[in-house]
Amino acid sequence: MDESNKRHIQKSNTLYISIMKKALTLLTALTLTMLTFAFTSCDDDDTPDVDFALSVENGKIYDGNIYVVRGDTLIIDSLRVTAVSGNPKCGIINAAYFVDGYKASPDMLLPDFGFKFGTAIPSDSDTGTHLGIYRLLIEMTVVQEGKAVGIAAITYNIVVVESESDIPTNSAKEDSGAATVKS
Repeated sequence: MDESNKRHIQKSNTLYISIMKKALTLLTALTLTMLTFAFTSCDDDDTPDVDFALSVENGKIYDGNIYVVRGDTLIIDSLRVTAVSGNPKCGIINAAYFVDGYKASPDMLLPDFGFKFGTAIPSDSDTGTHLGIYRLLIEMTVVQEGKAVGIAAITYNIVVVESESDIPTNSAKEDSGAATVKS
């Protein structure tokens, strides 16, 4: 073996050792980071304990469902959070709306976290929102002073009906859209 081949092999080995040292350092750092999360507290007393209230326009919340007449636009005016226990300072950081599993809004960072669900049929087409039940999921990040950040999800059925007379009227089951969620 000549001298140039020996130097080439030596350079290759040095480069290989250098790369392996860096990889080992990165793997060690990654392992330590994962261990940090593995041993963090998962105490339920540390999660926000809050109620949610949904305010709607052009719809009626009845027995856990939101009824809307076809052709109207259901408007969620606001999504509010209040503390059940602990510090009363709480809030929602962002909210995302999903209808039947499809994301129907960008992550909302606006005041009141409003949302619109249109049910009108375009005049030039026979497509539109059909009568029936649509699943609404609202996923949000919730904070409460003195507690860990929580992620909450509340669900409602949006029931699209043909006319106002199809909406149930038993006021005993009519509700305000409130939901208690232990995040």
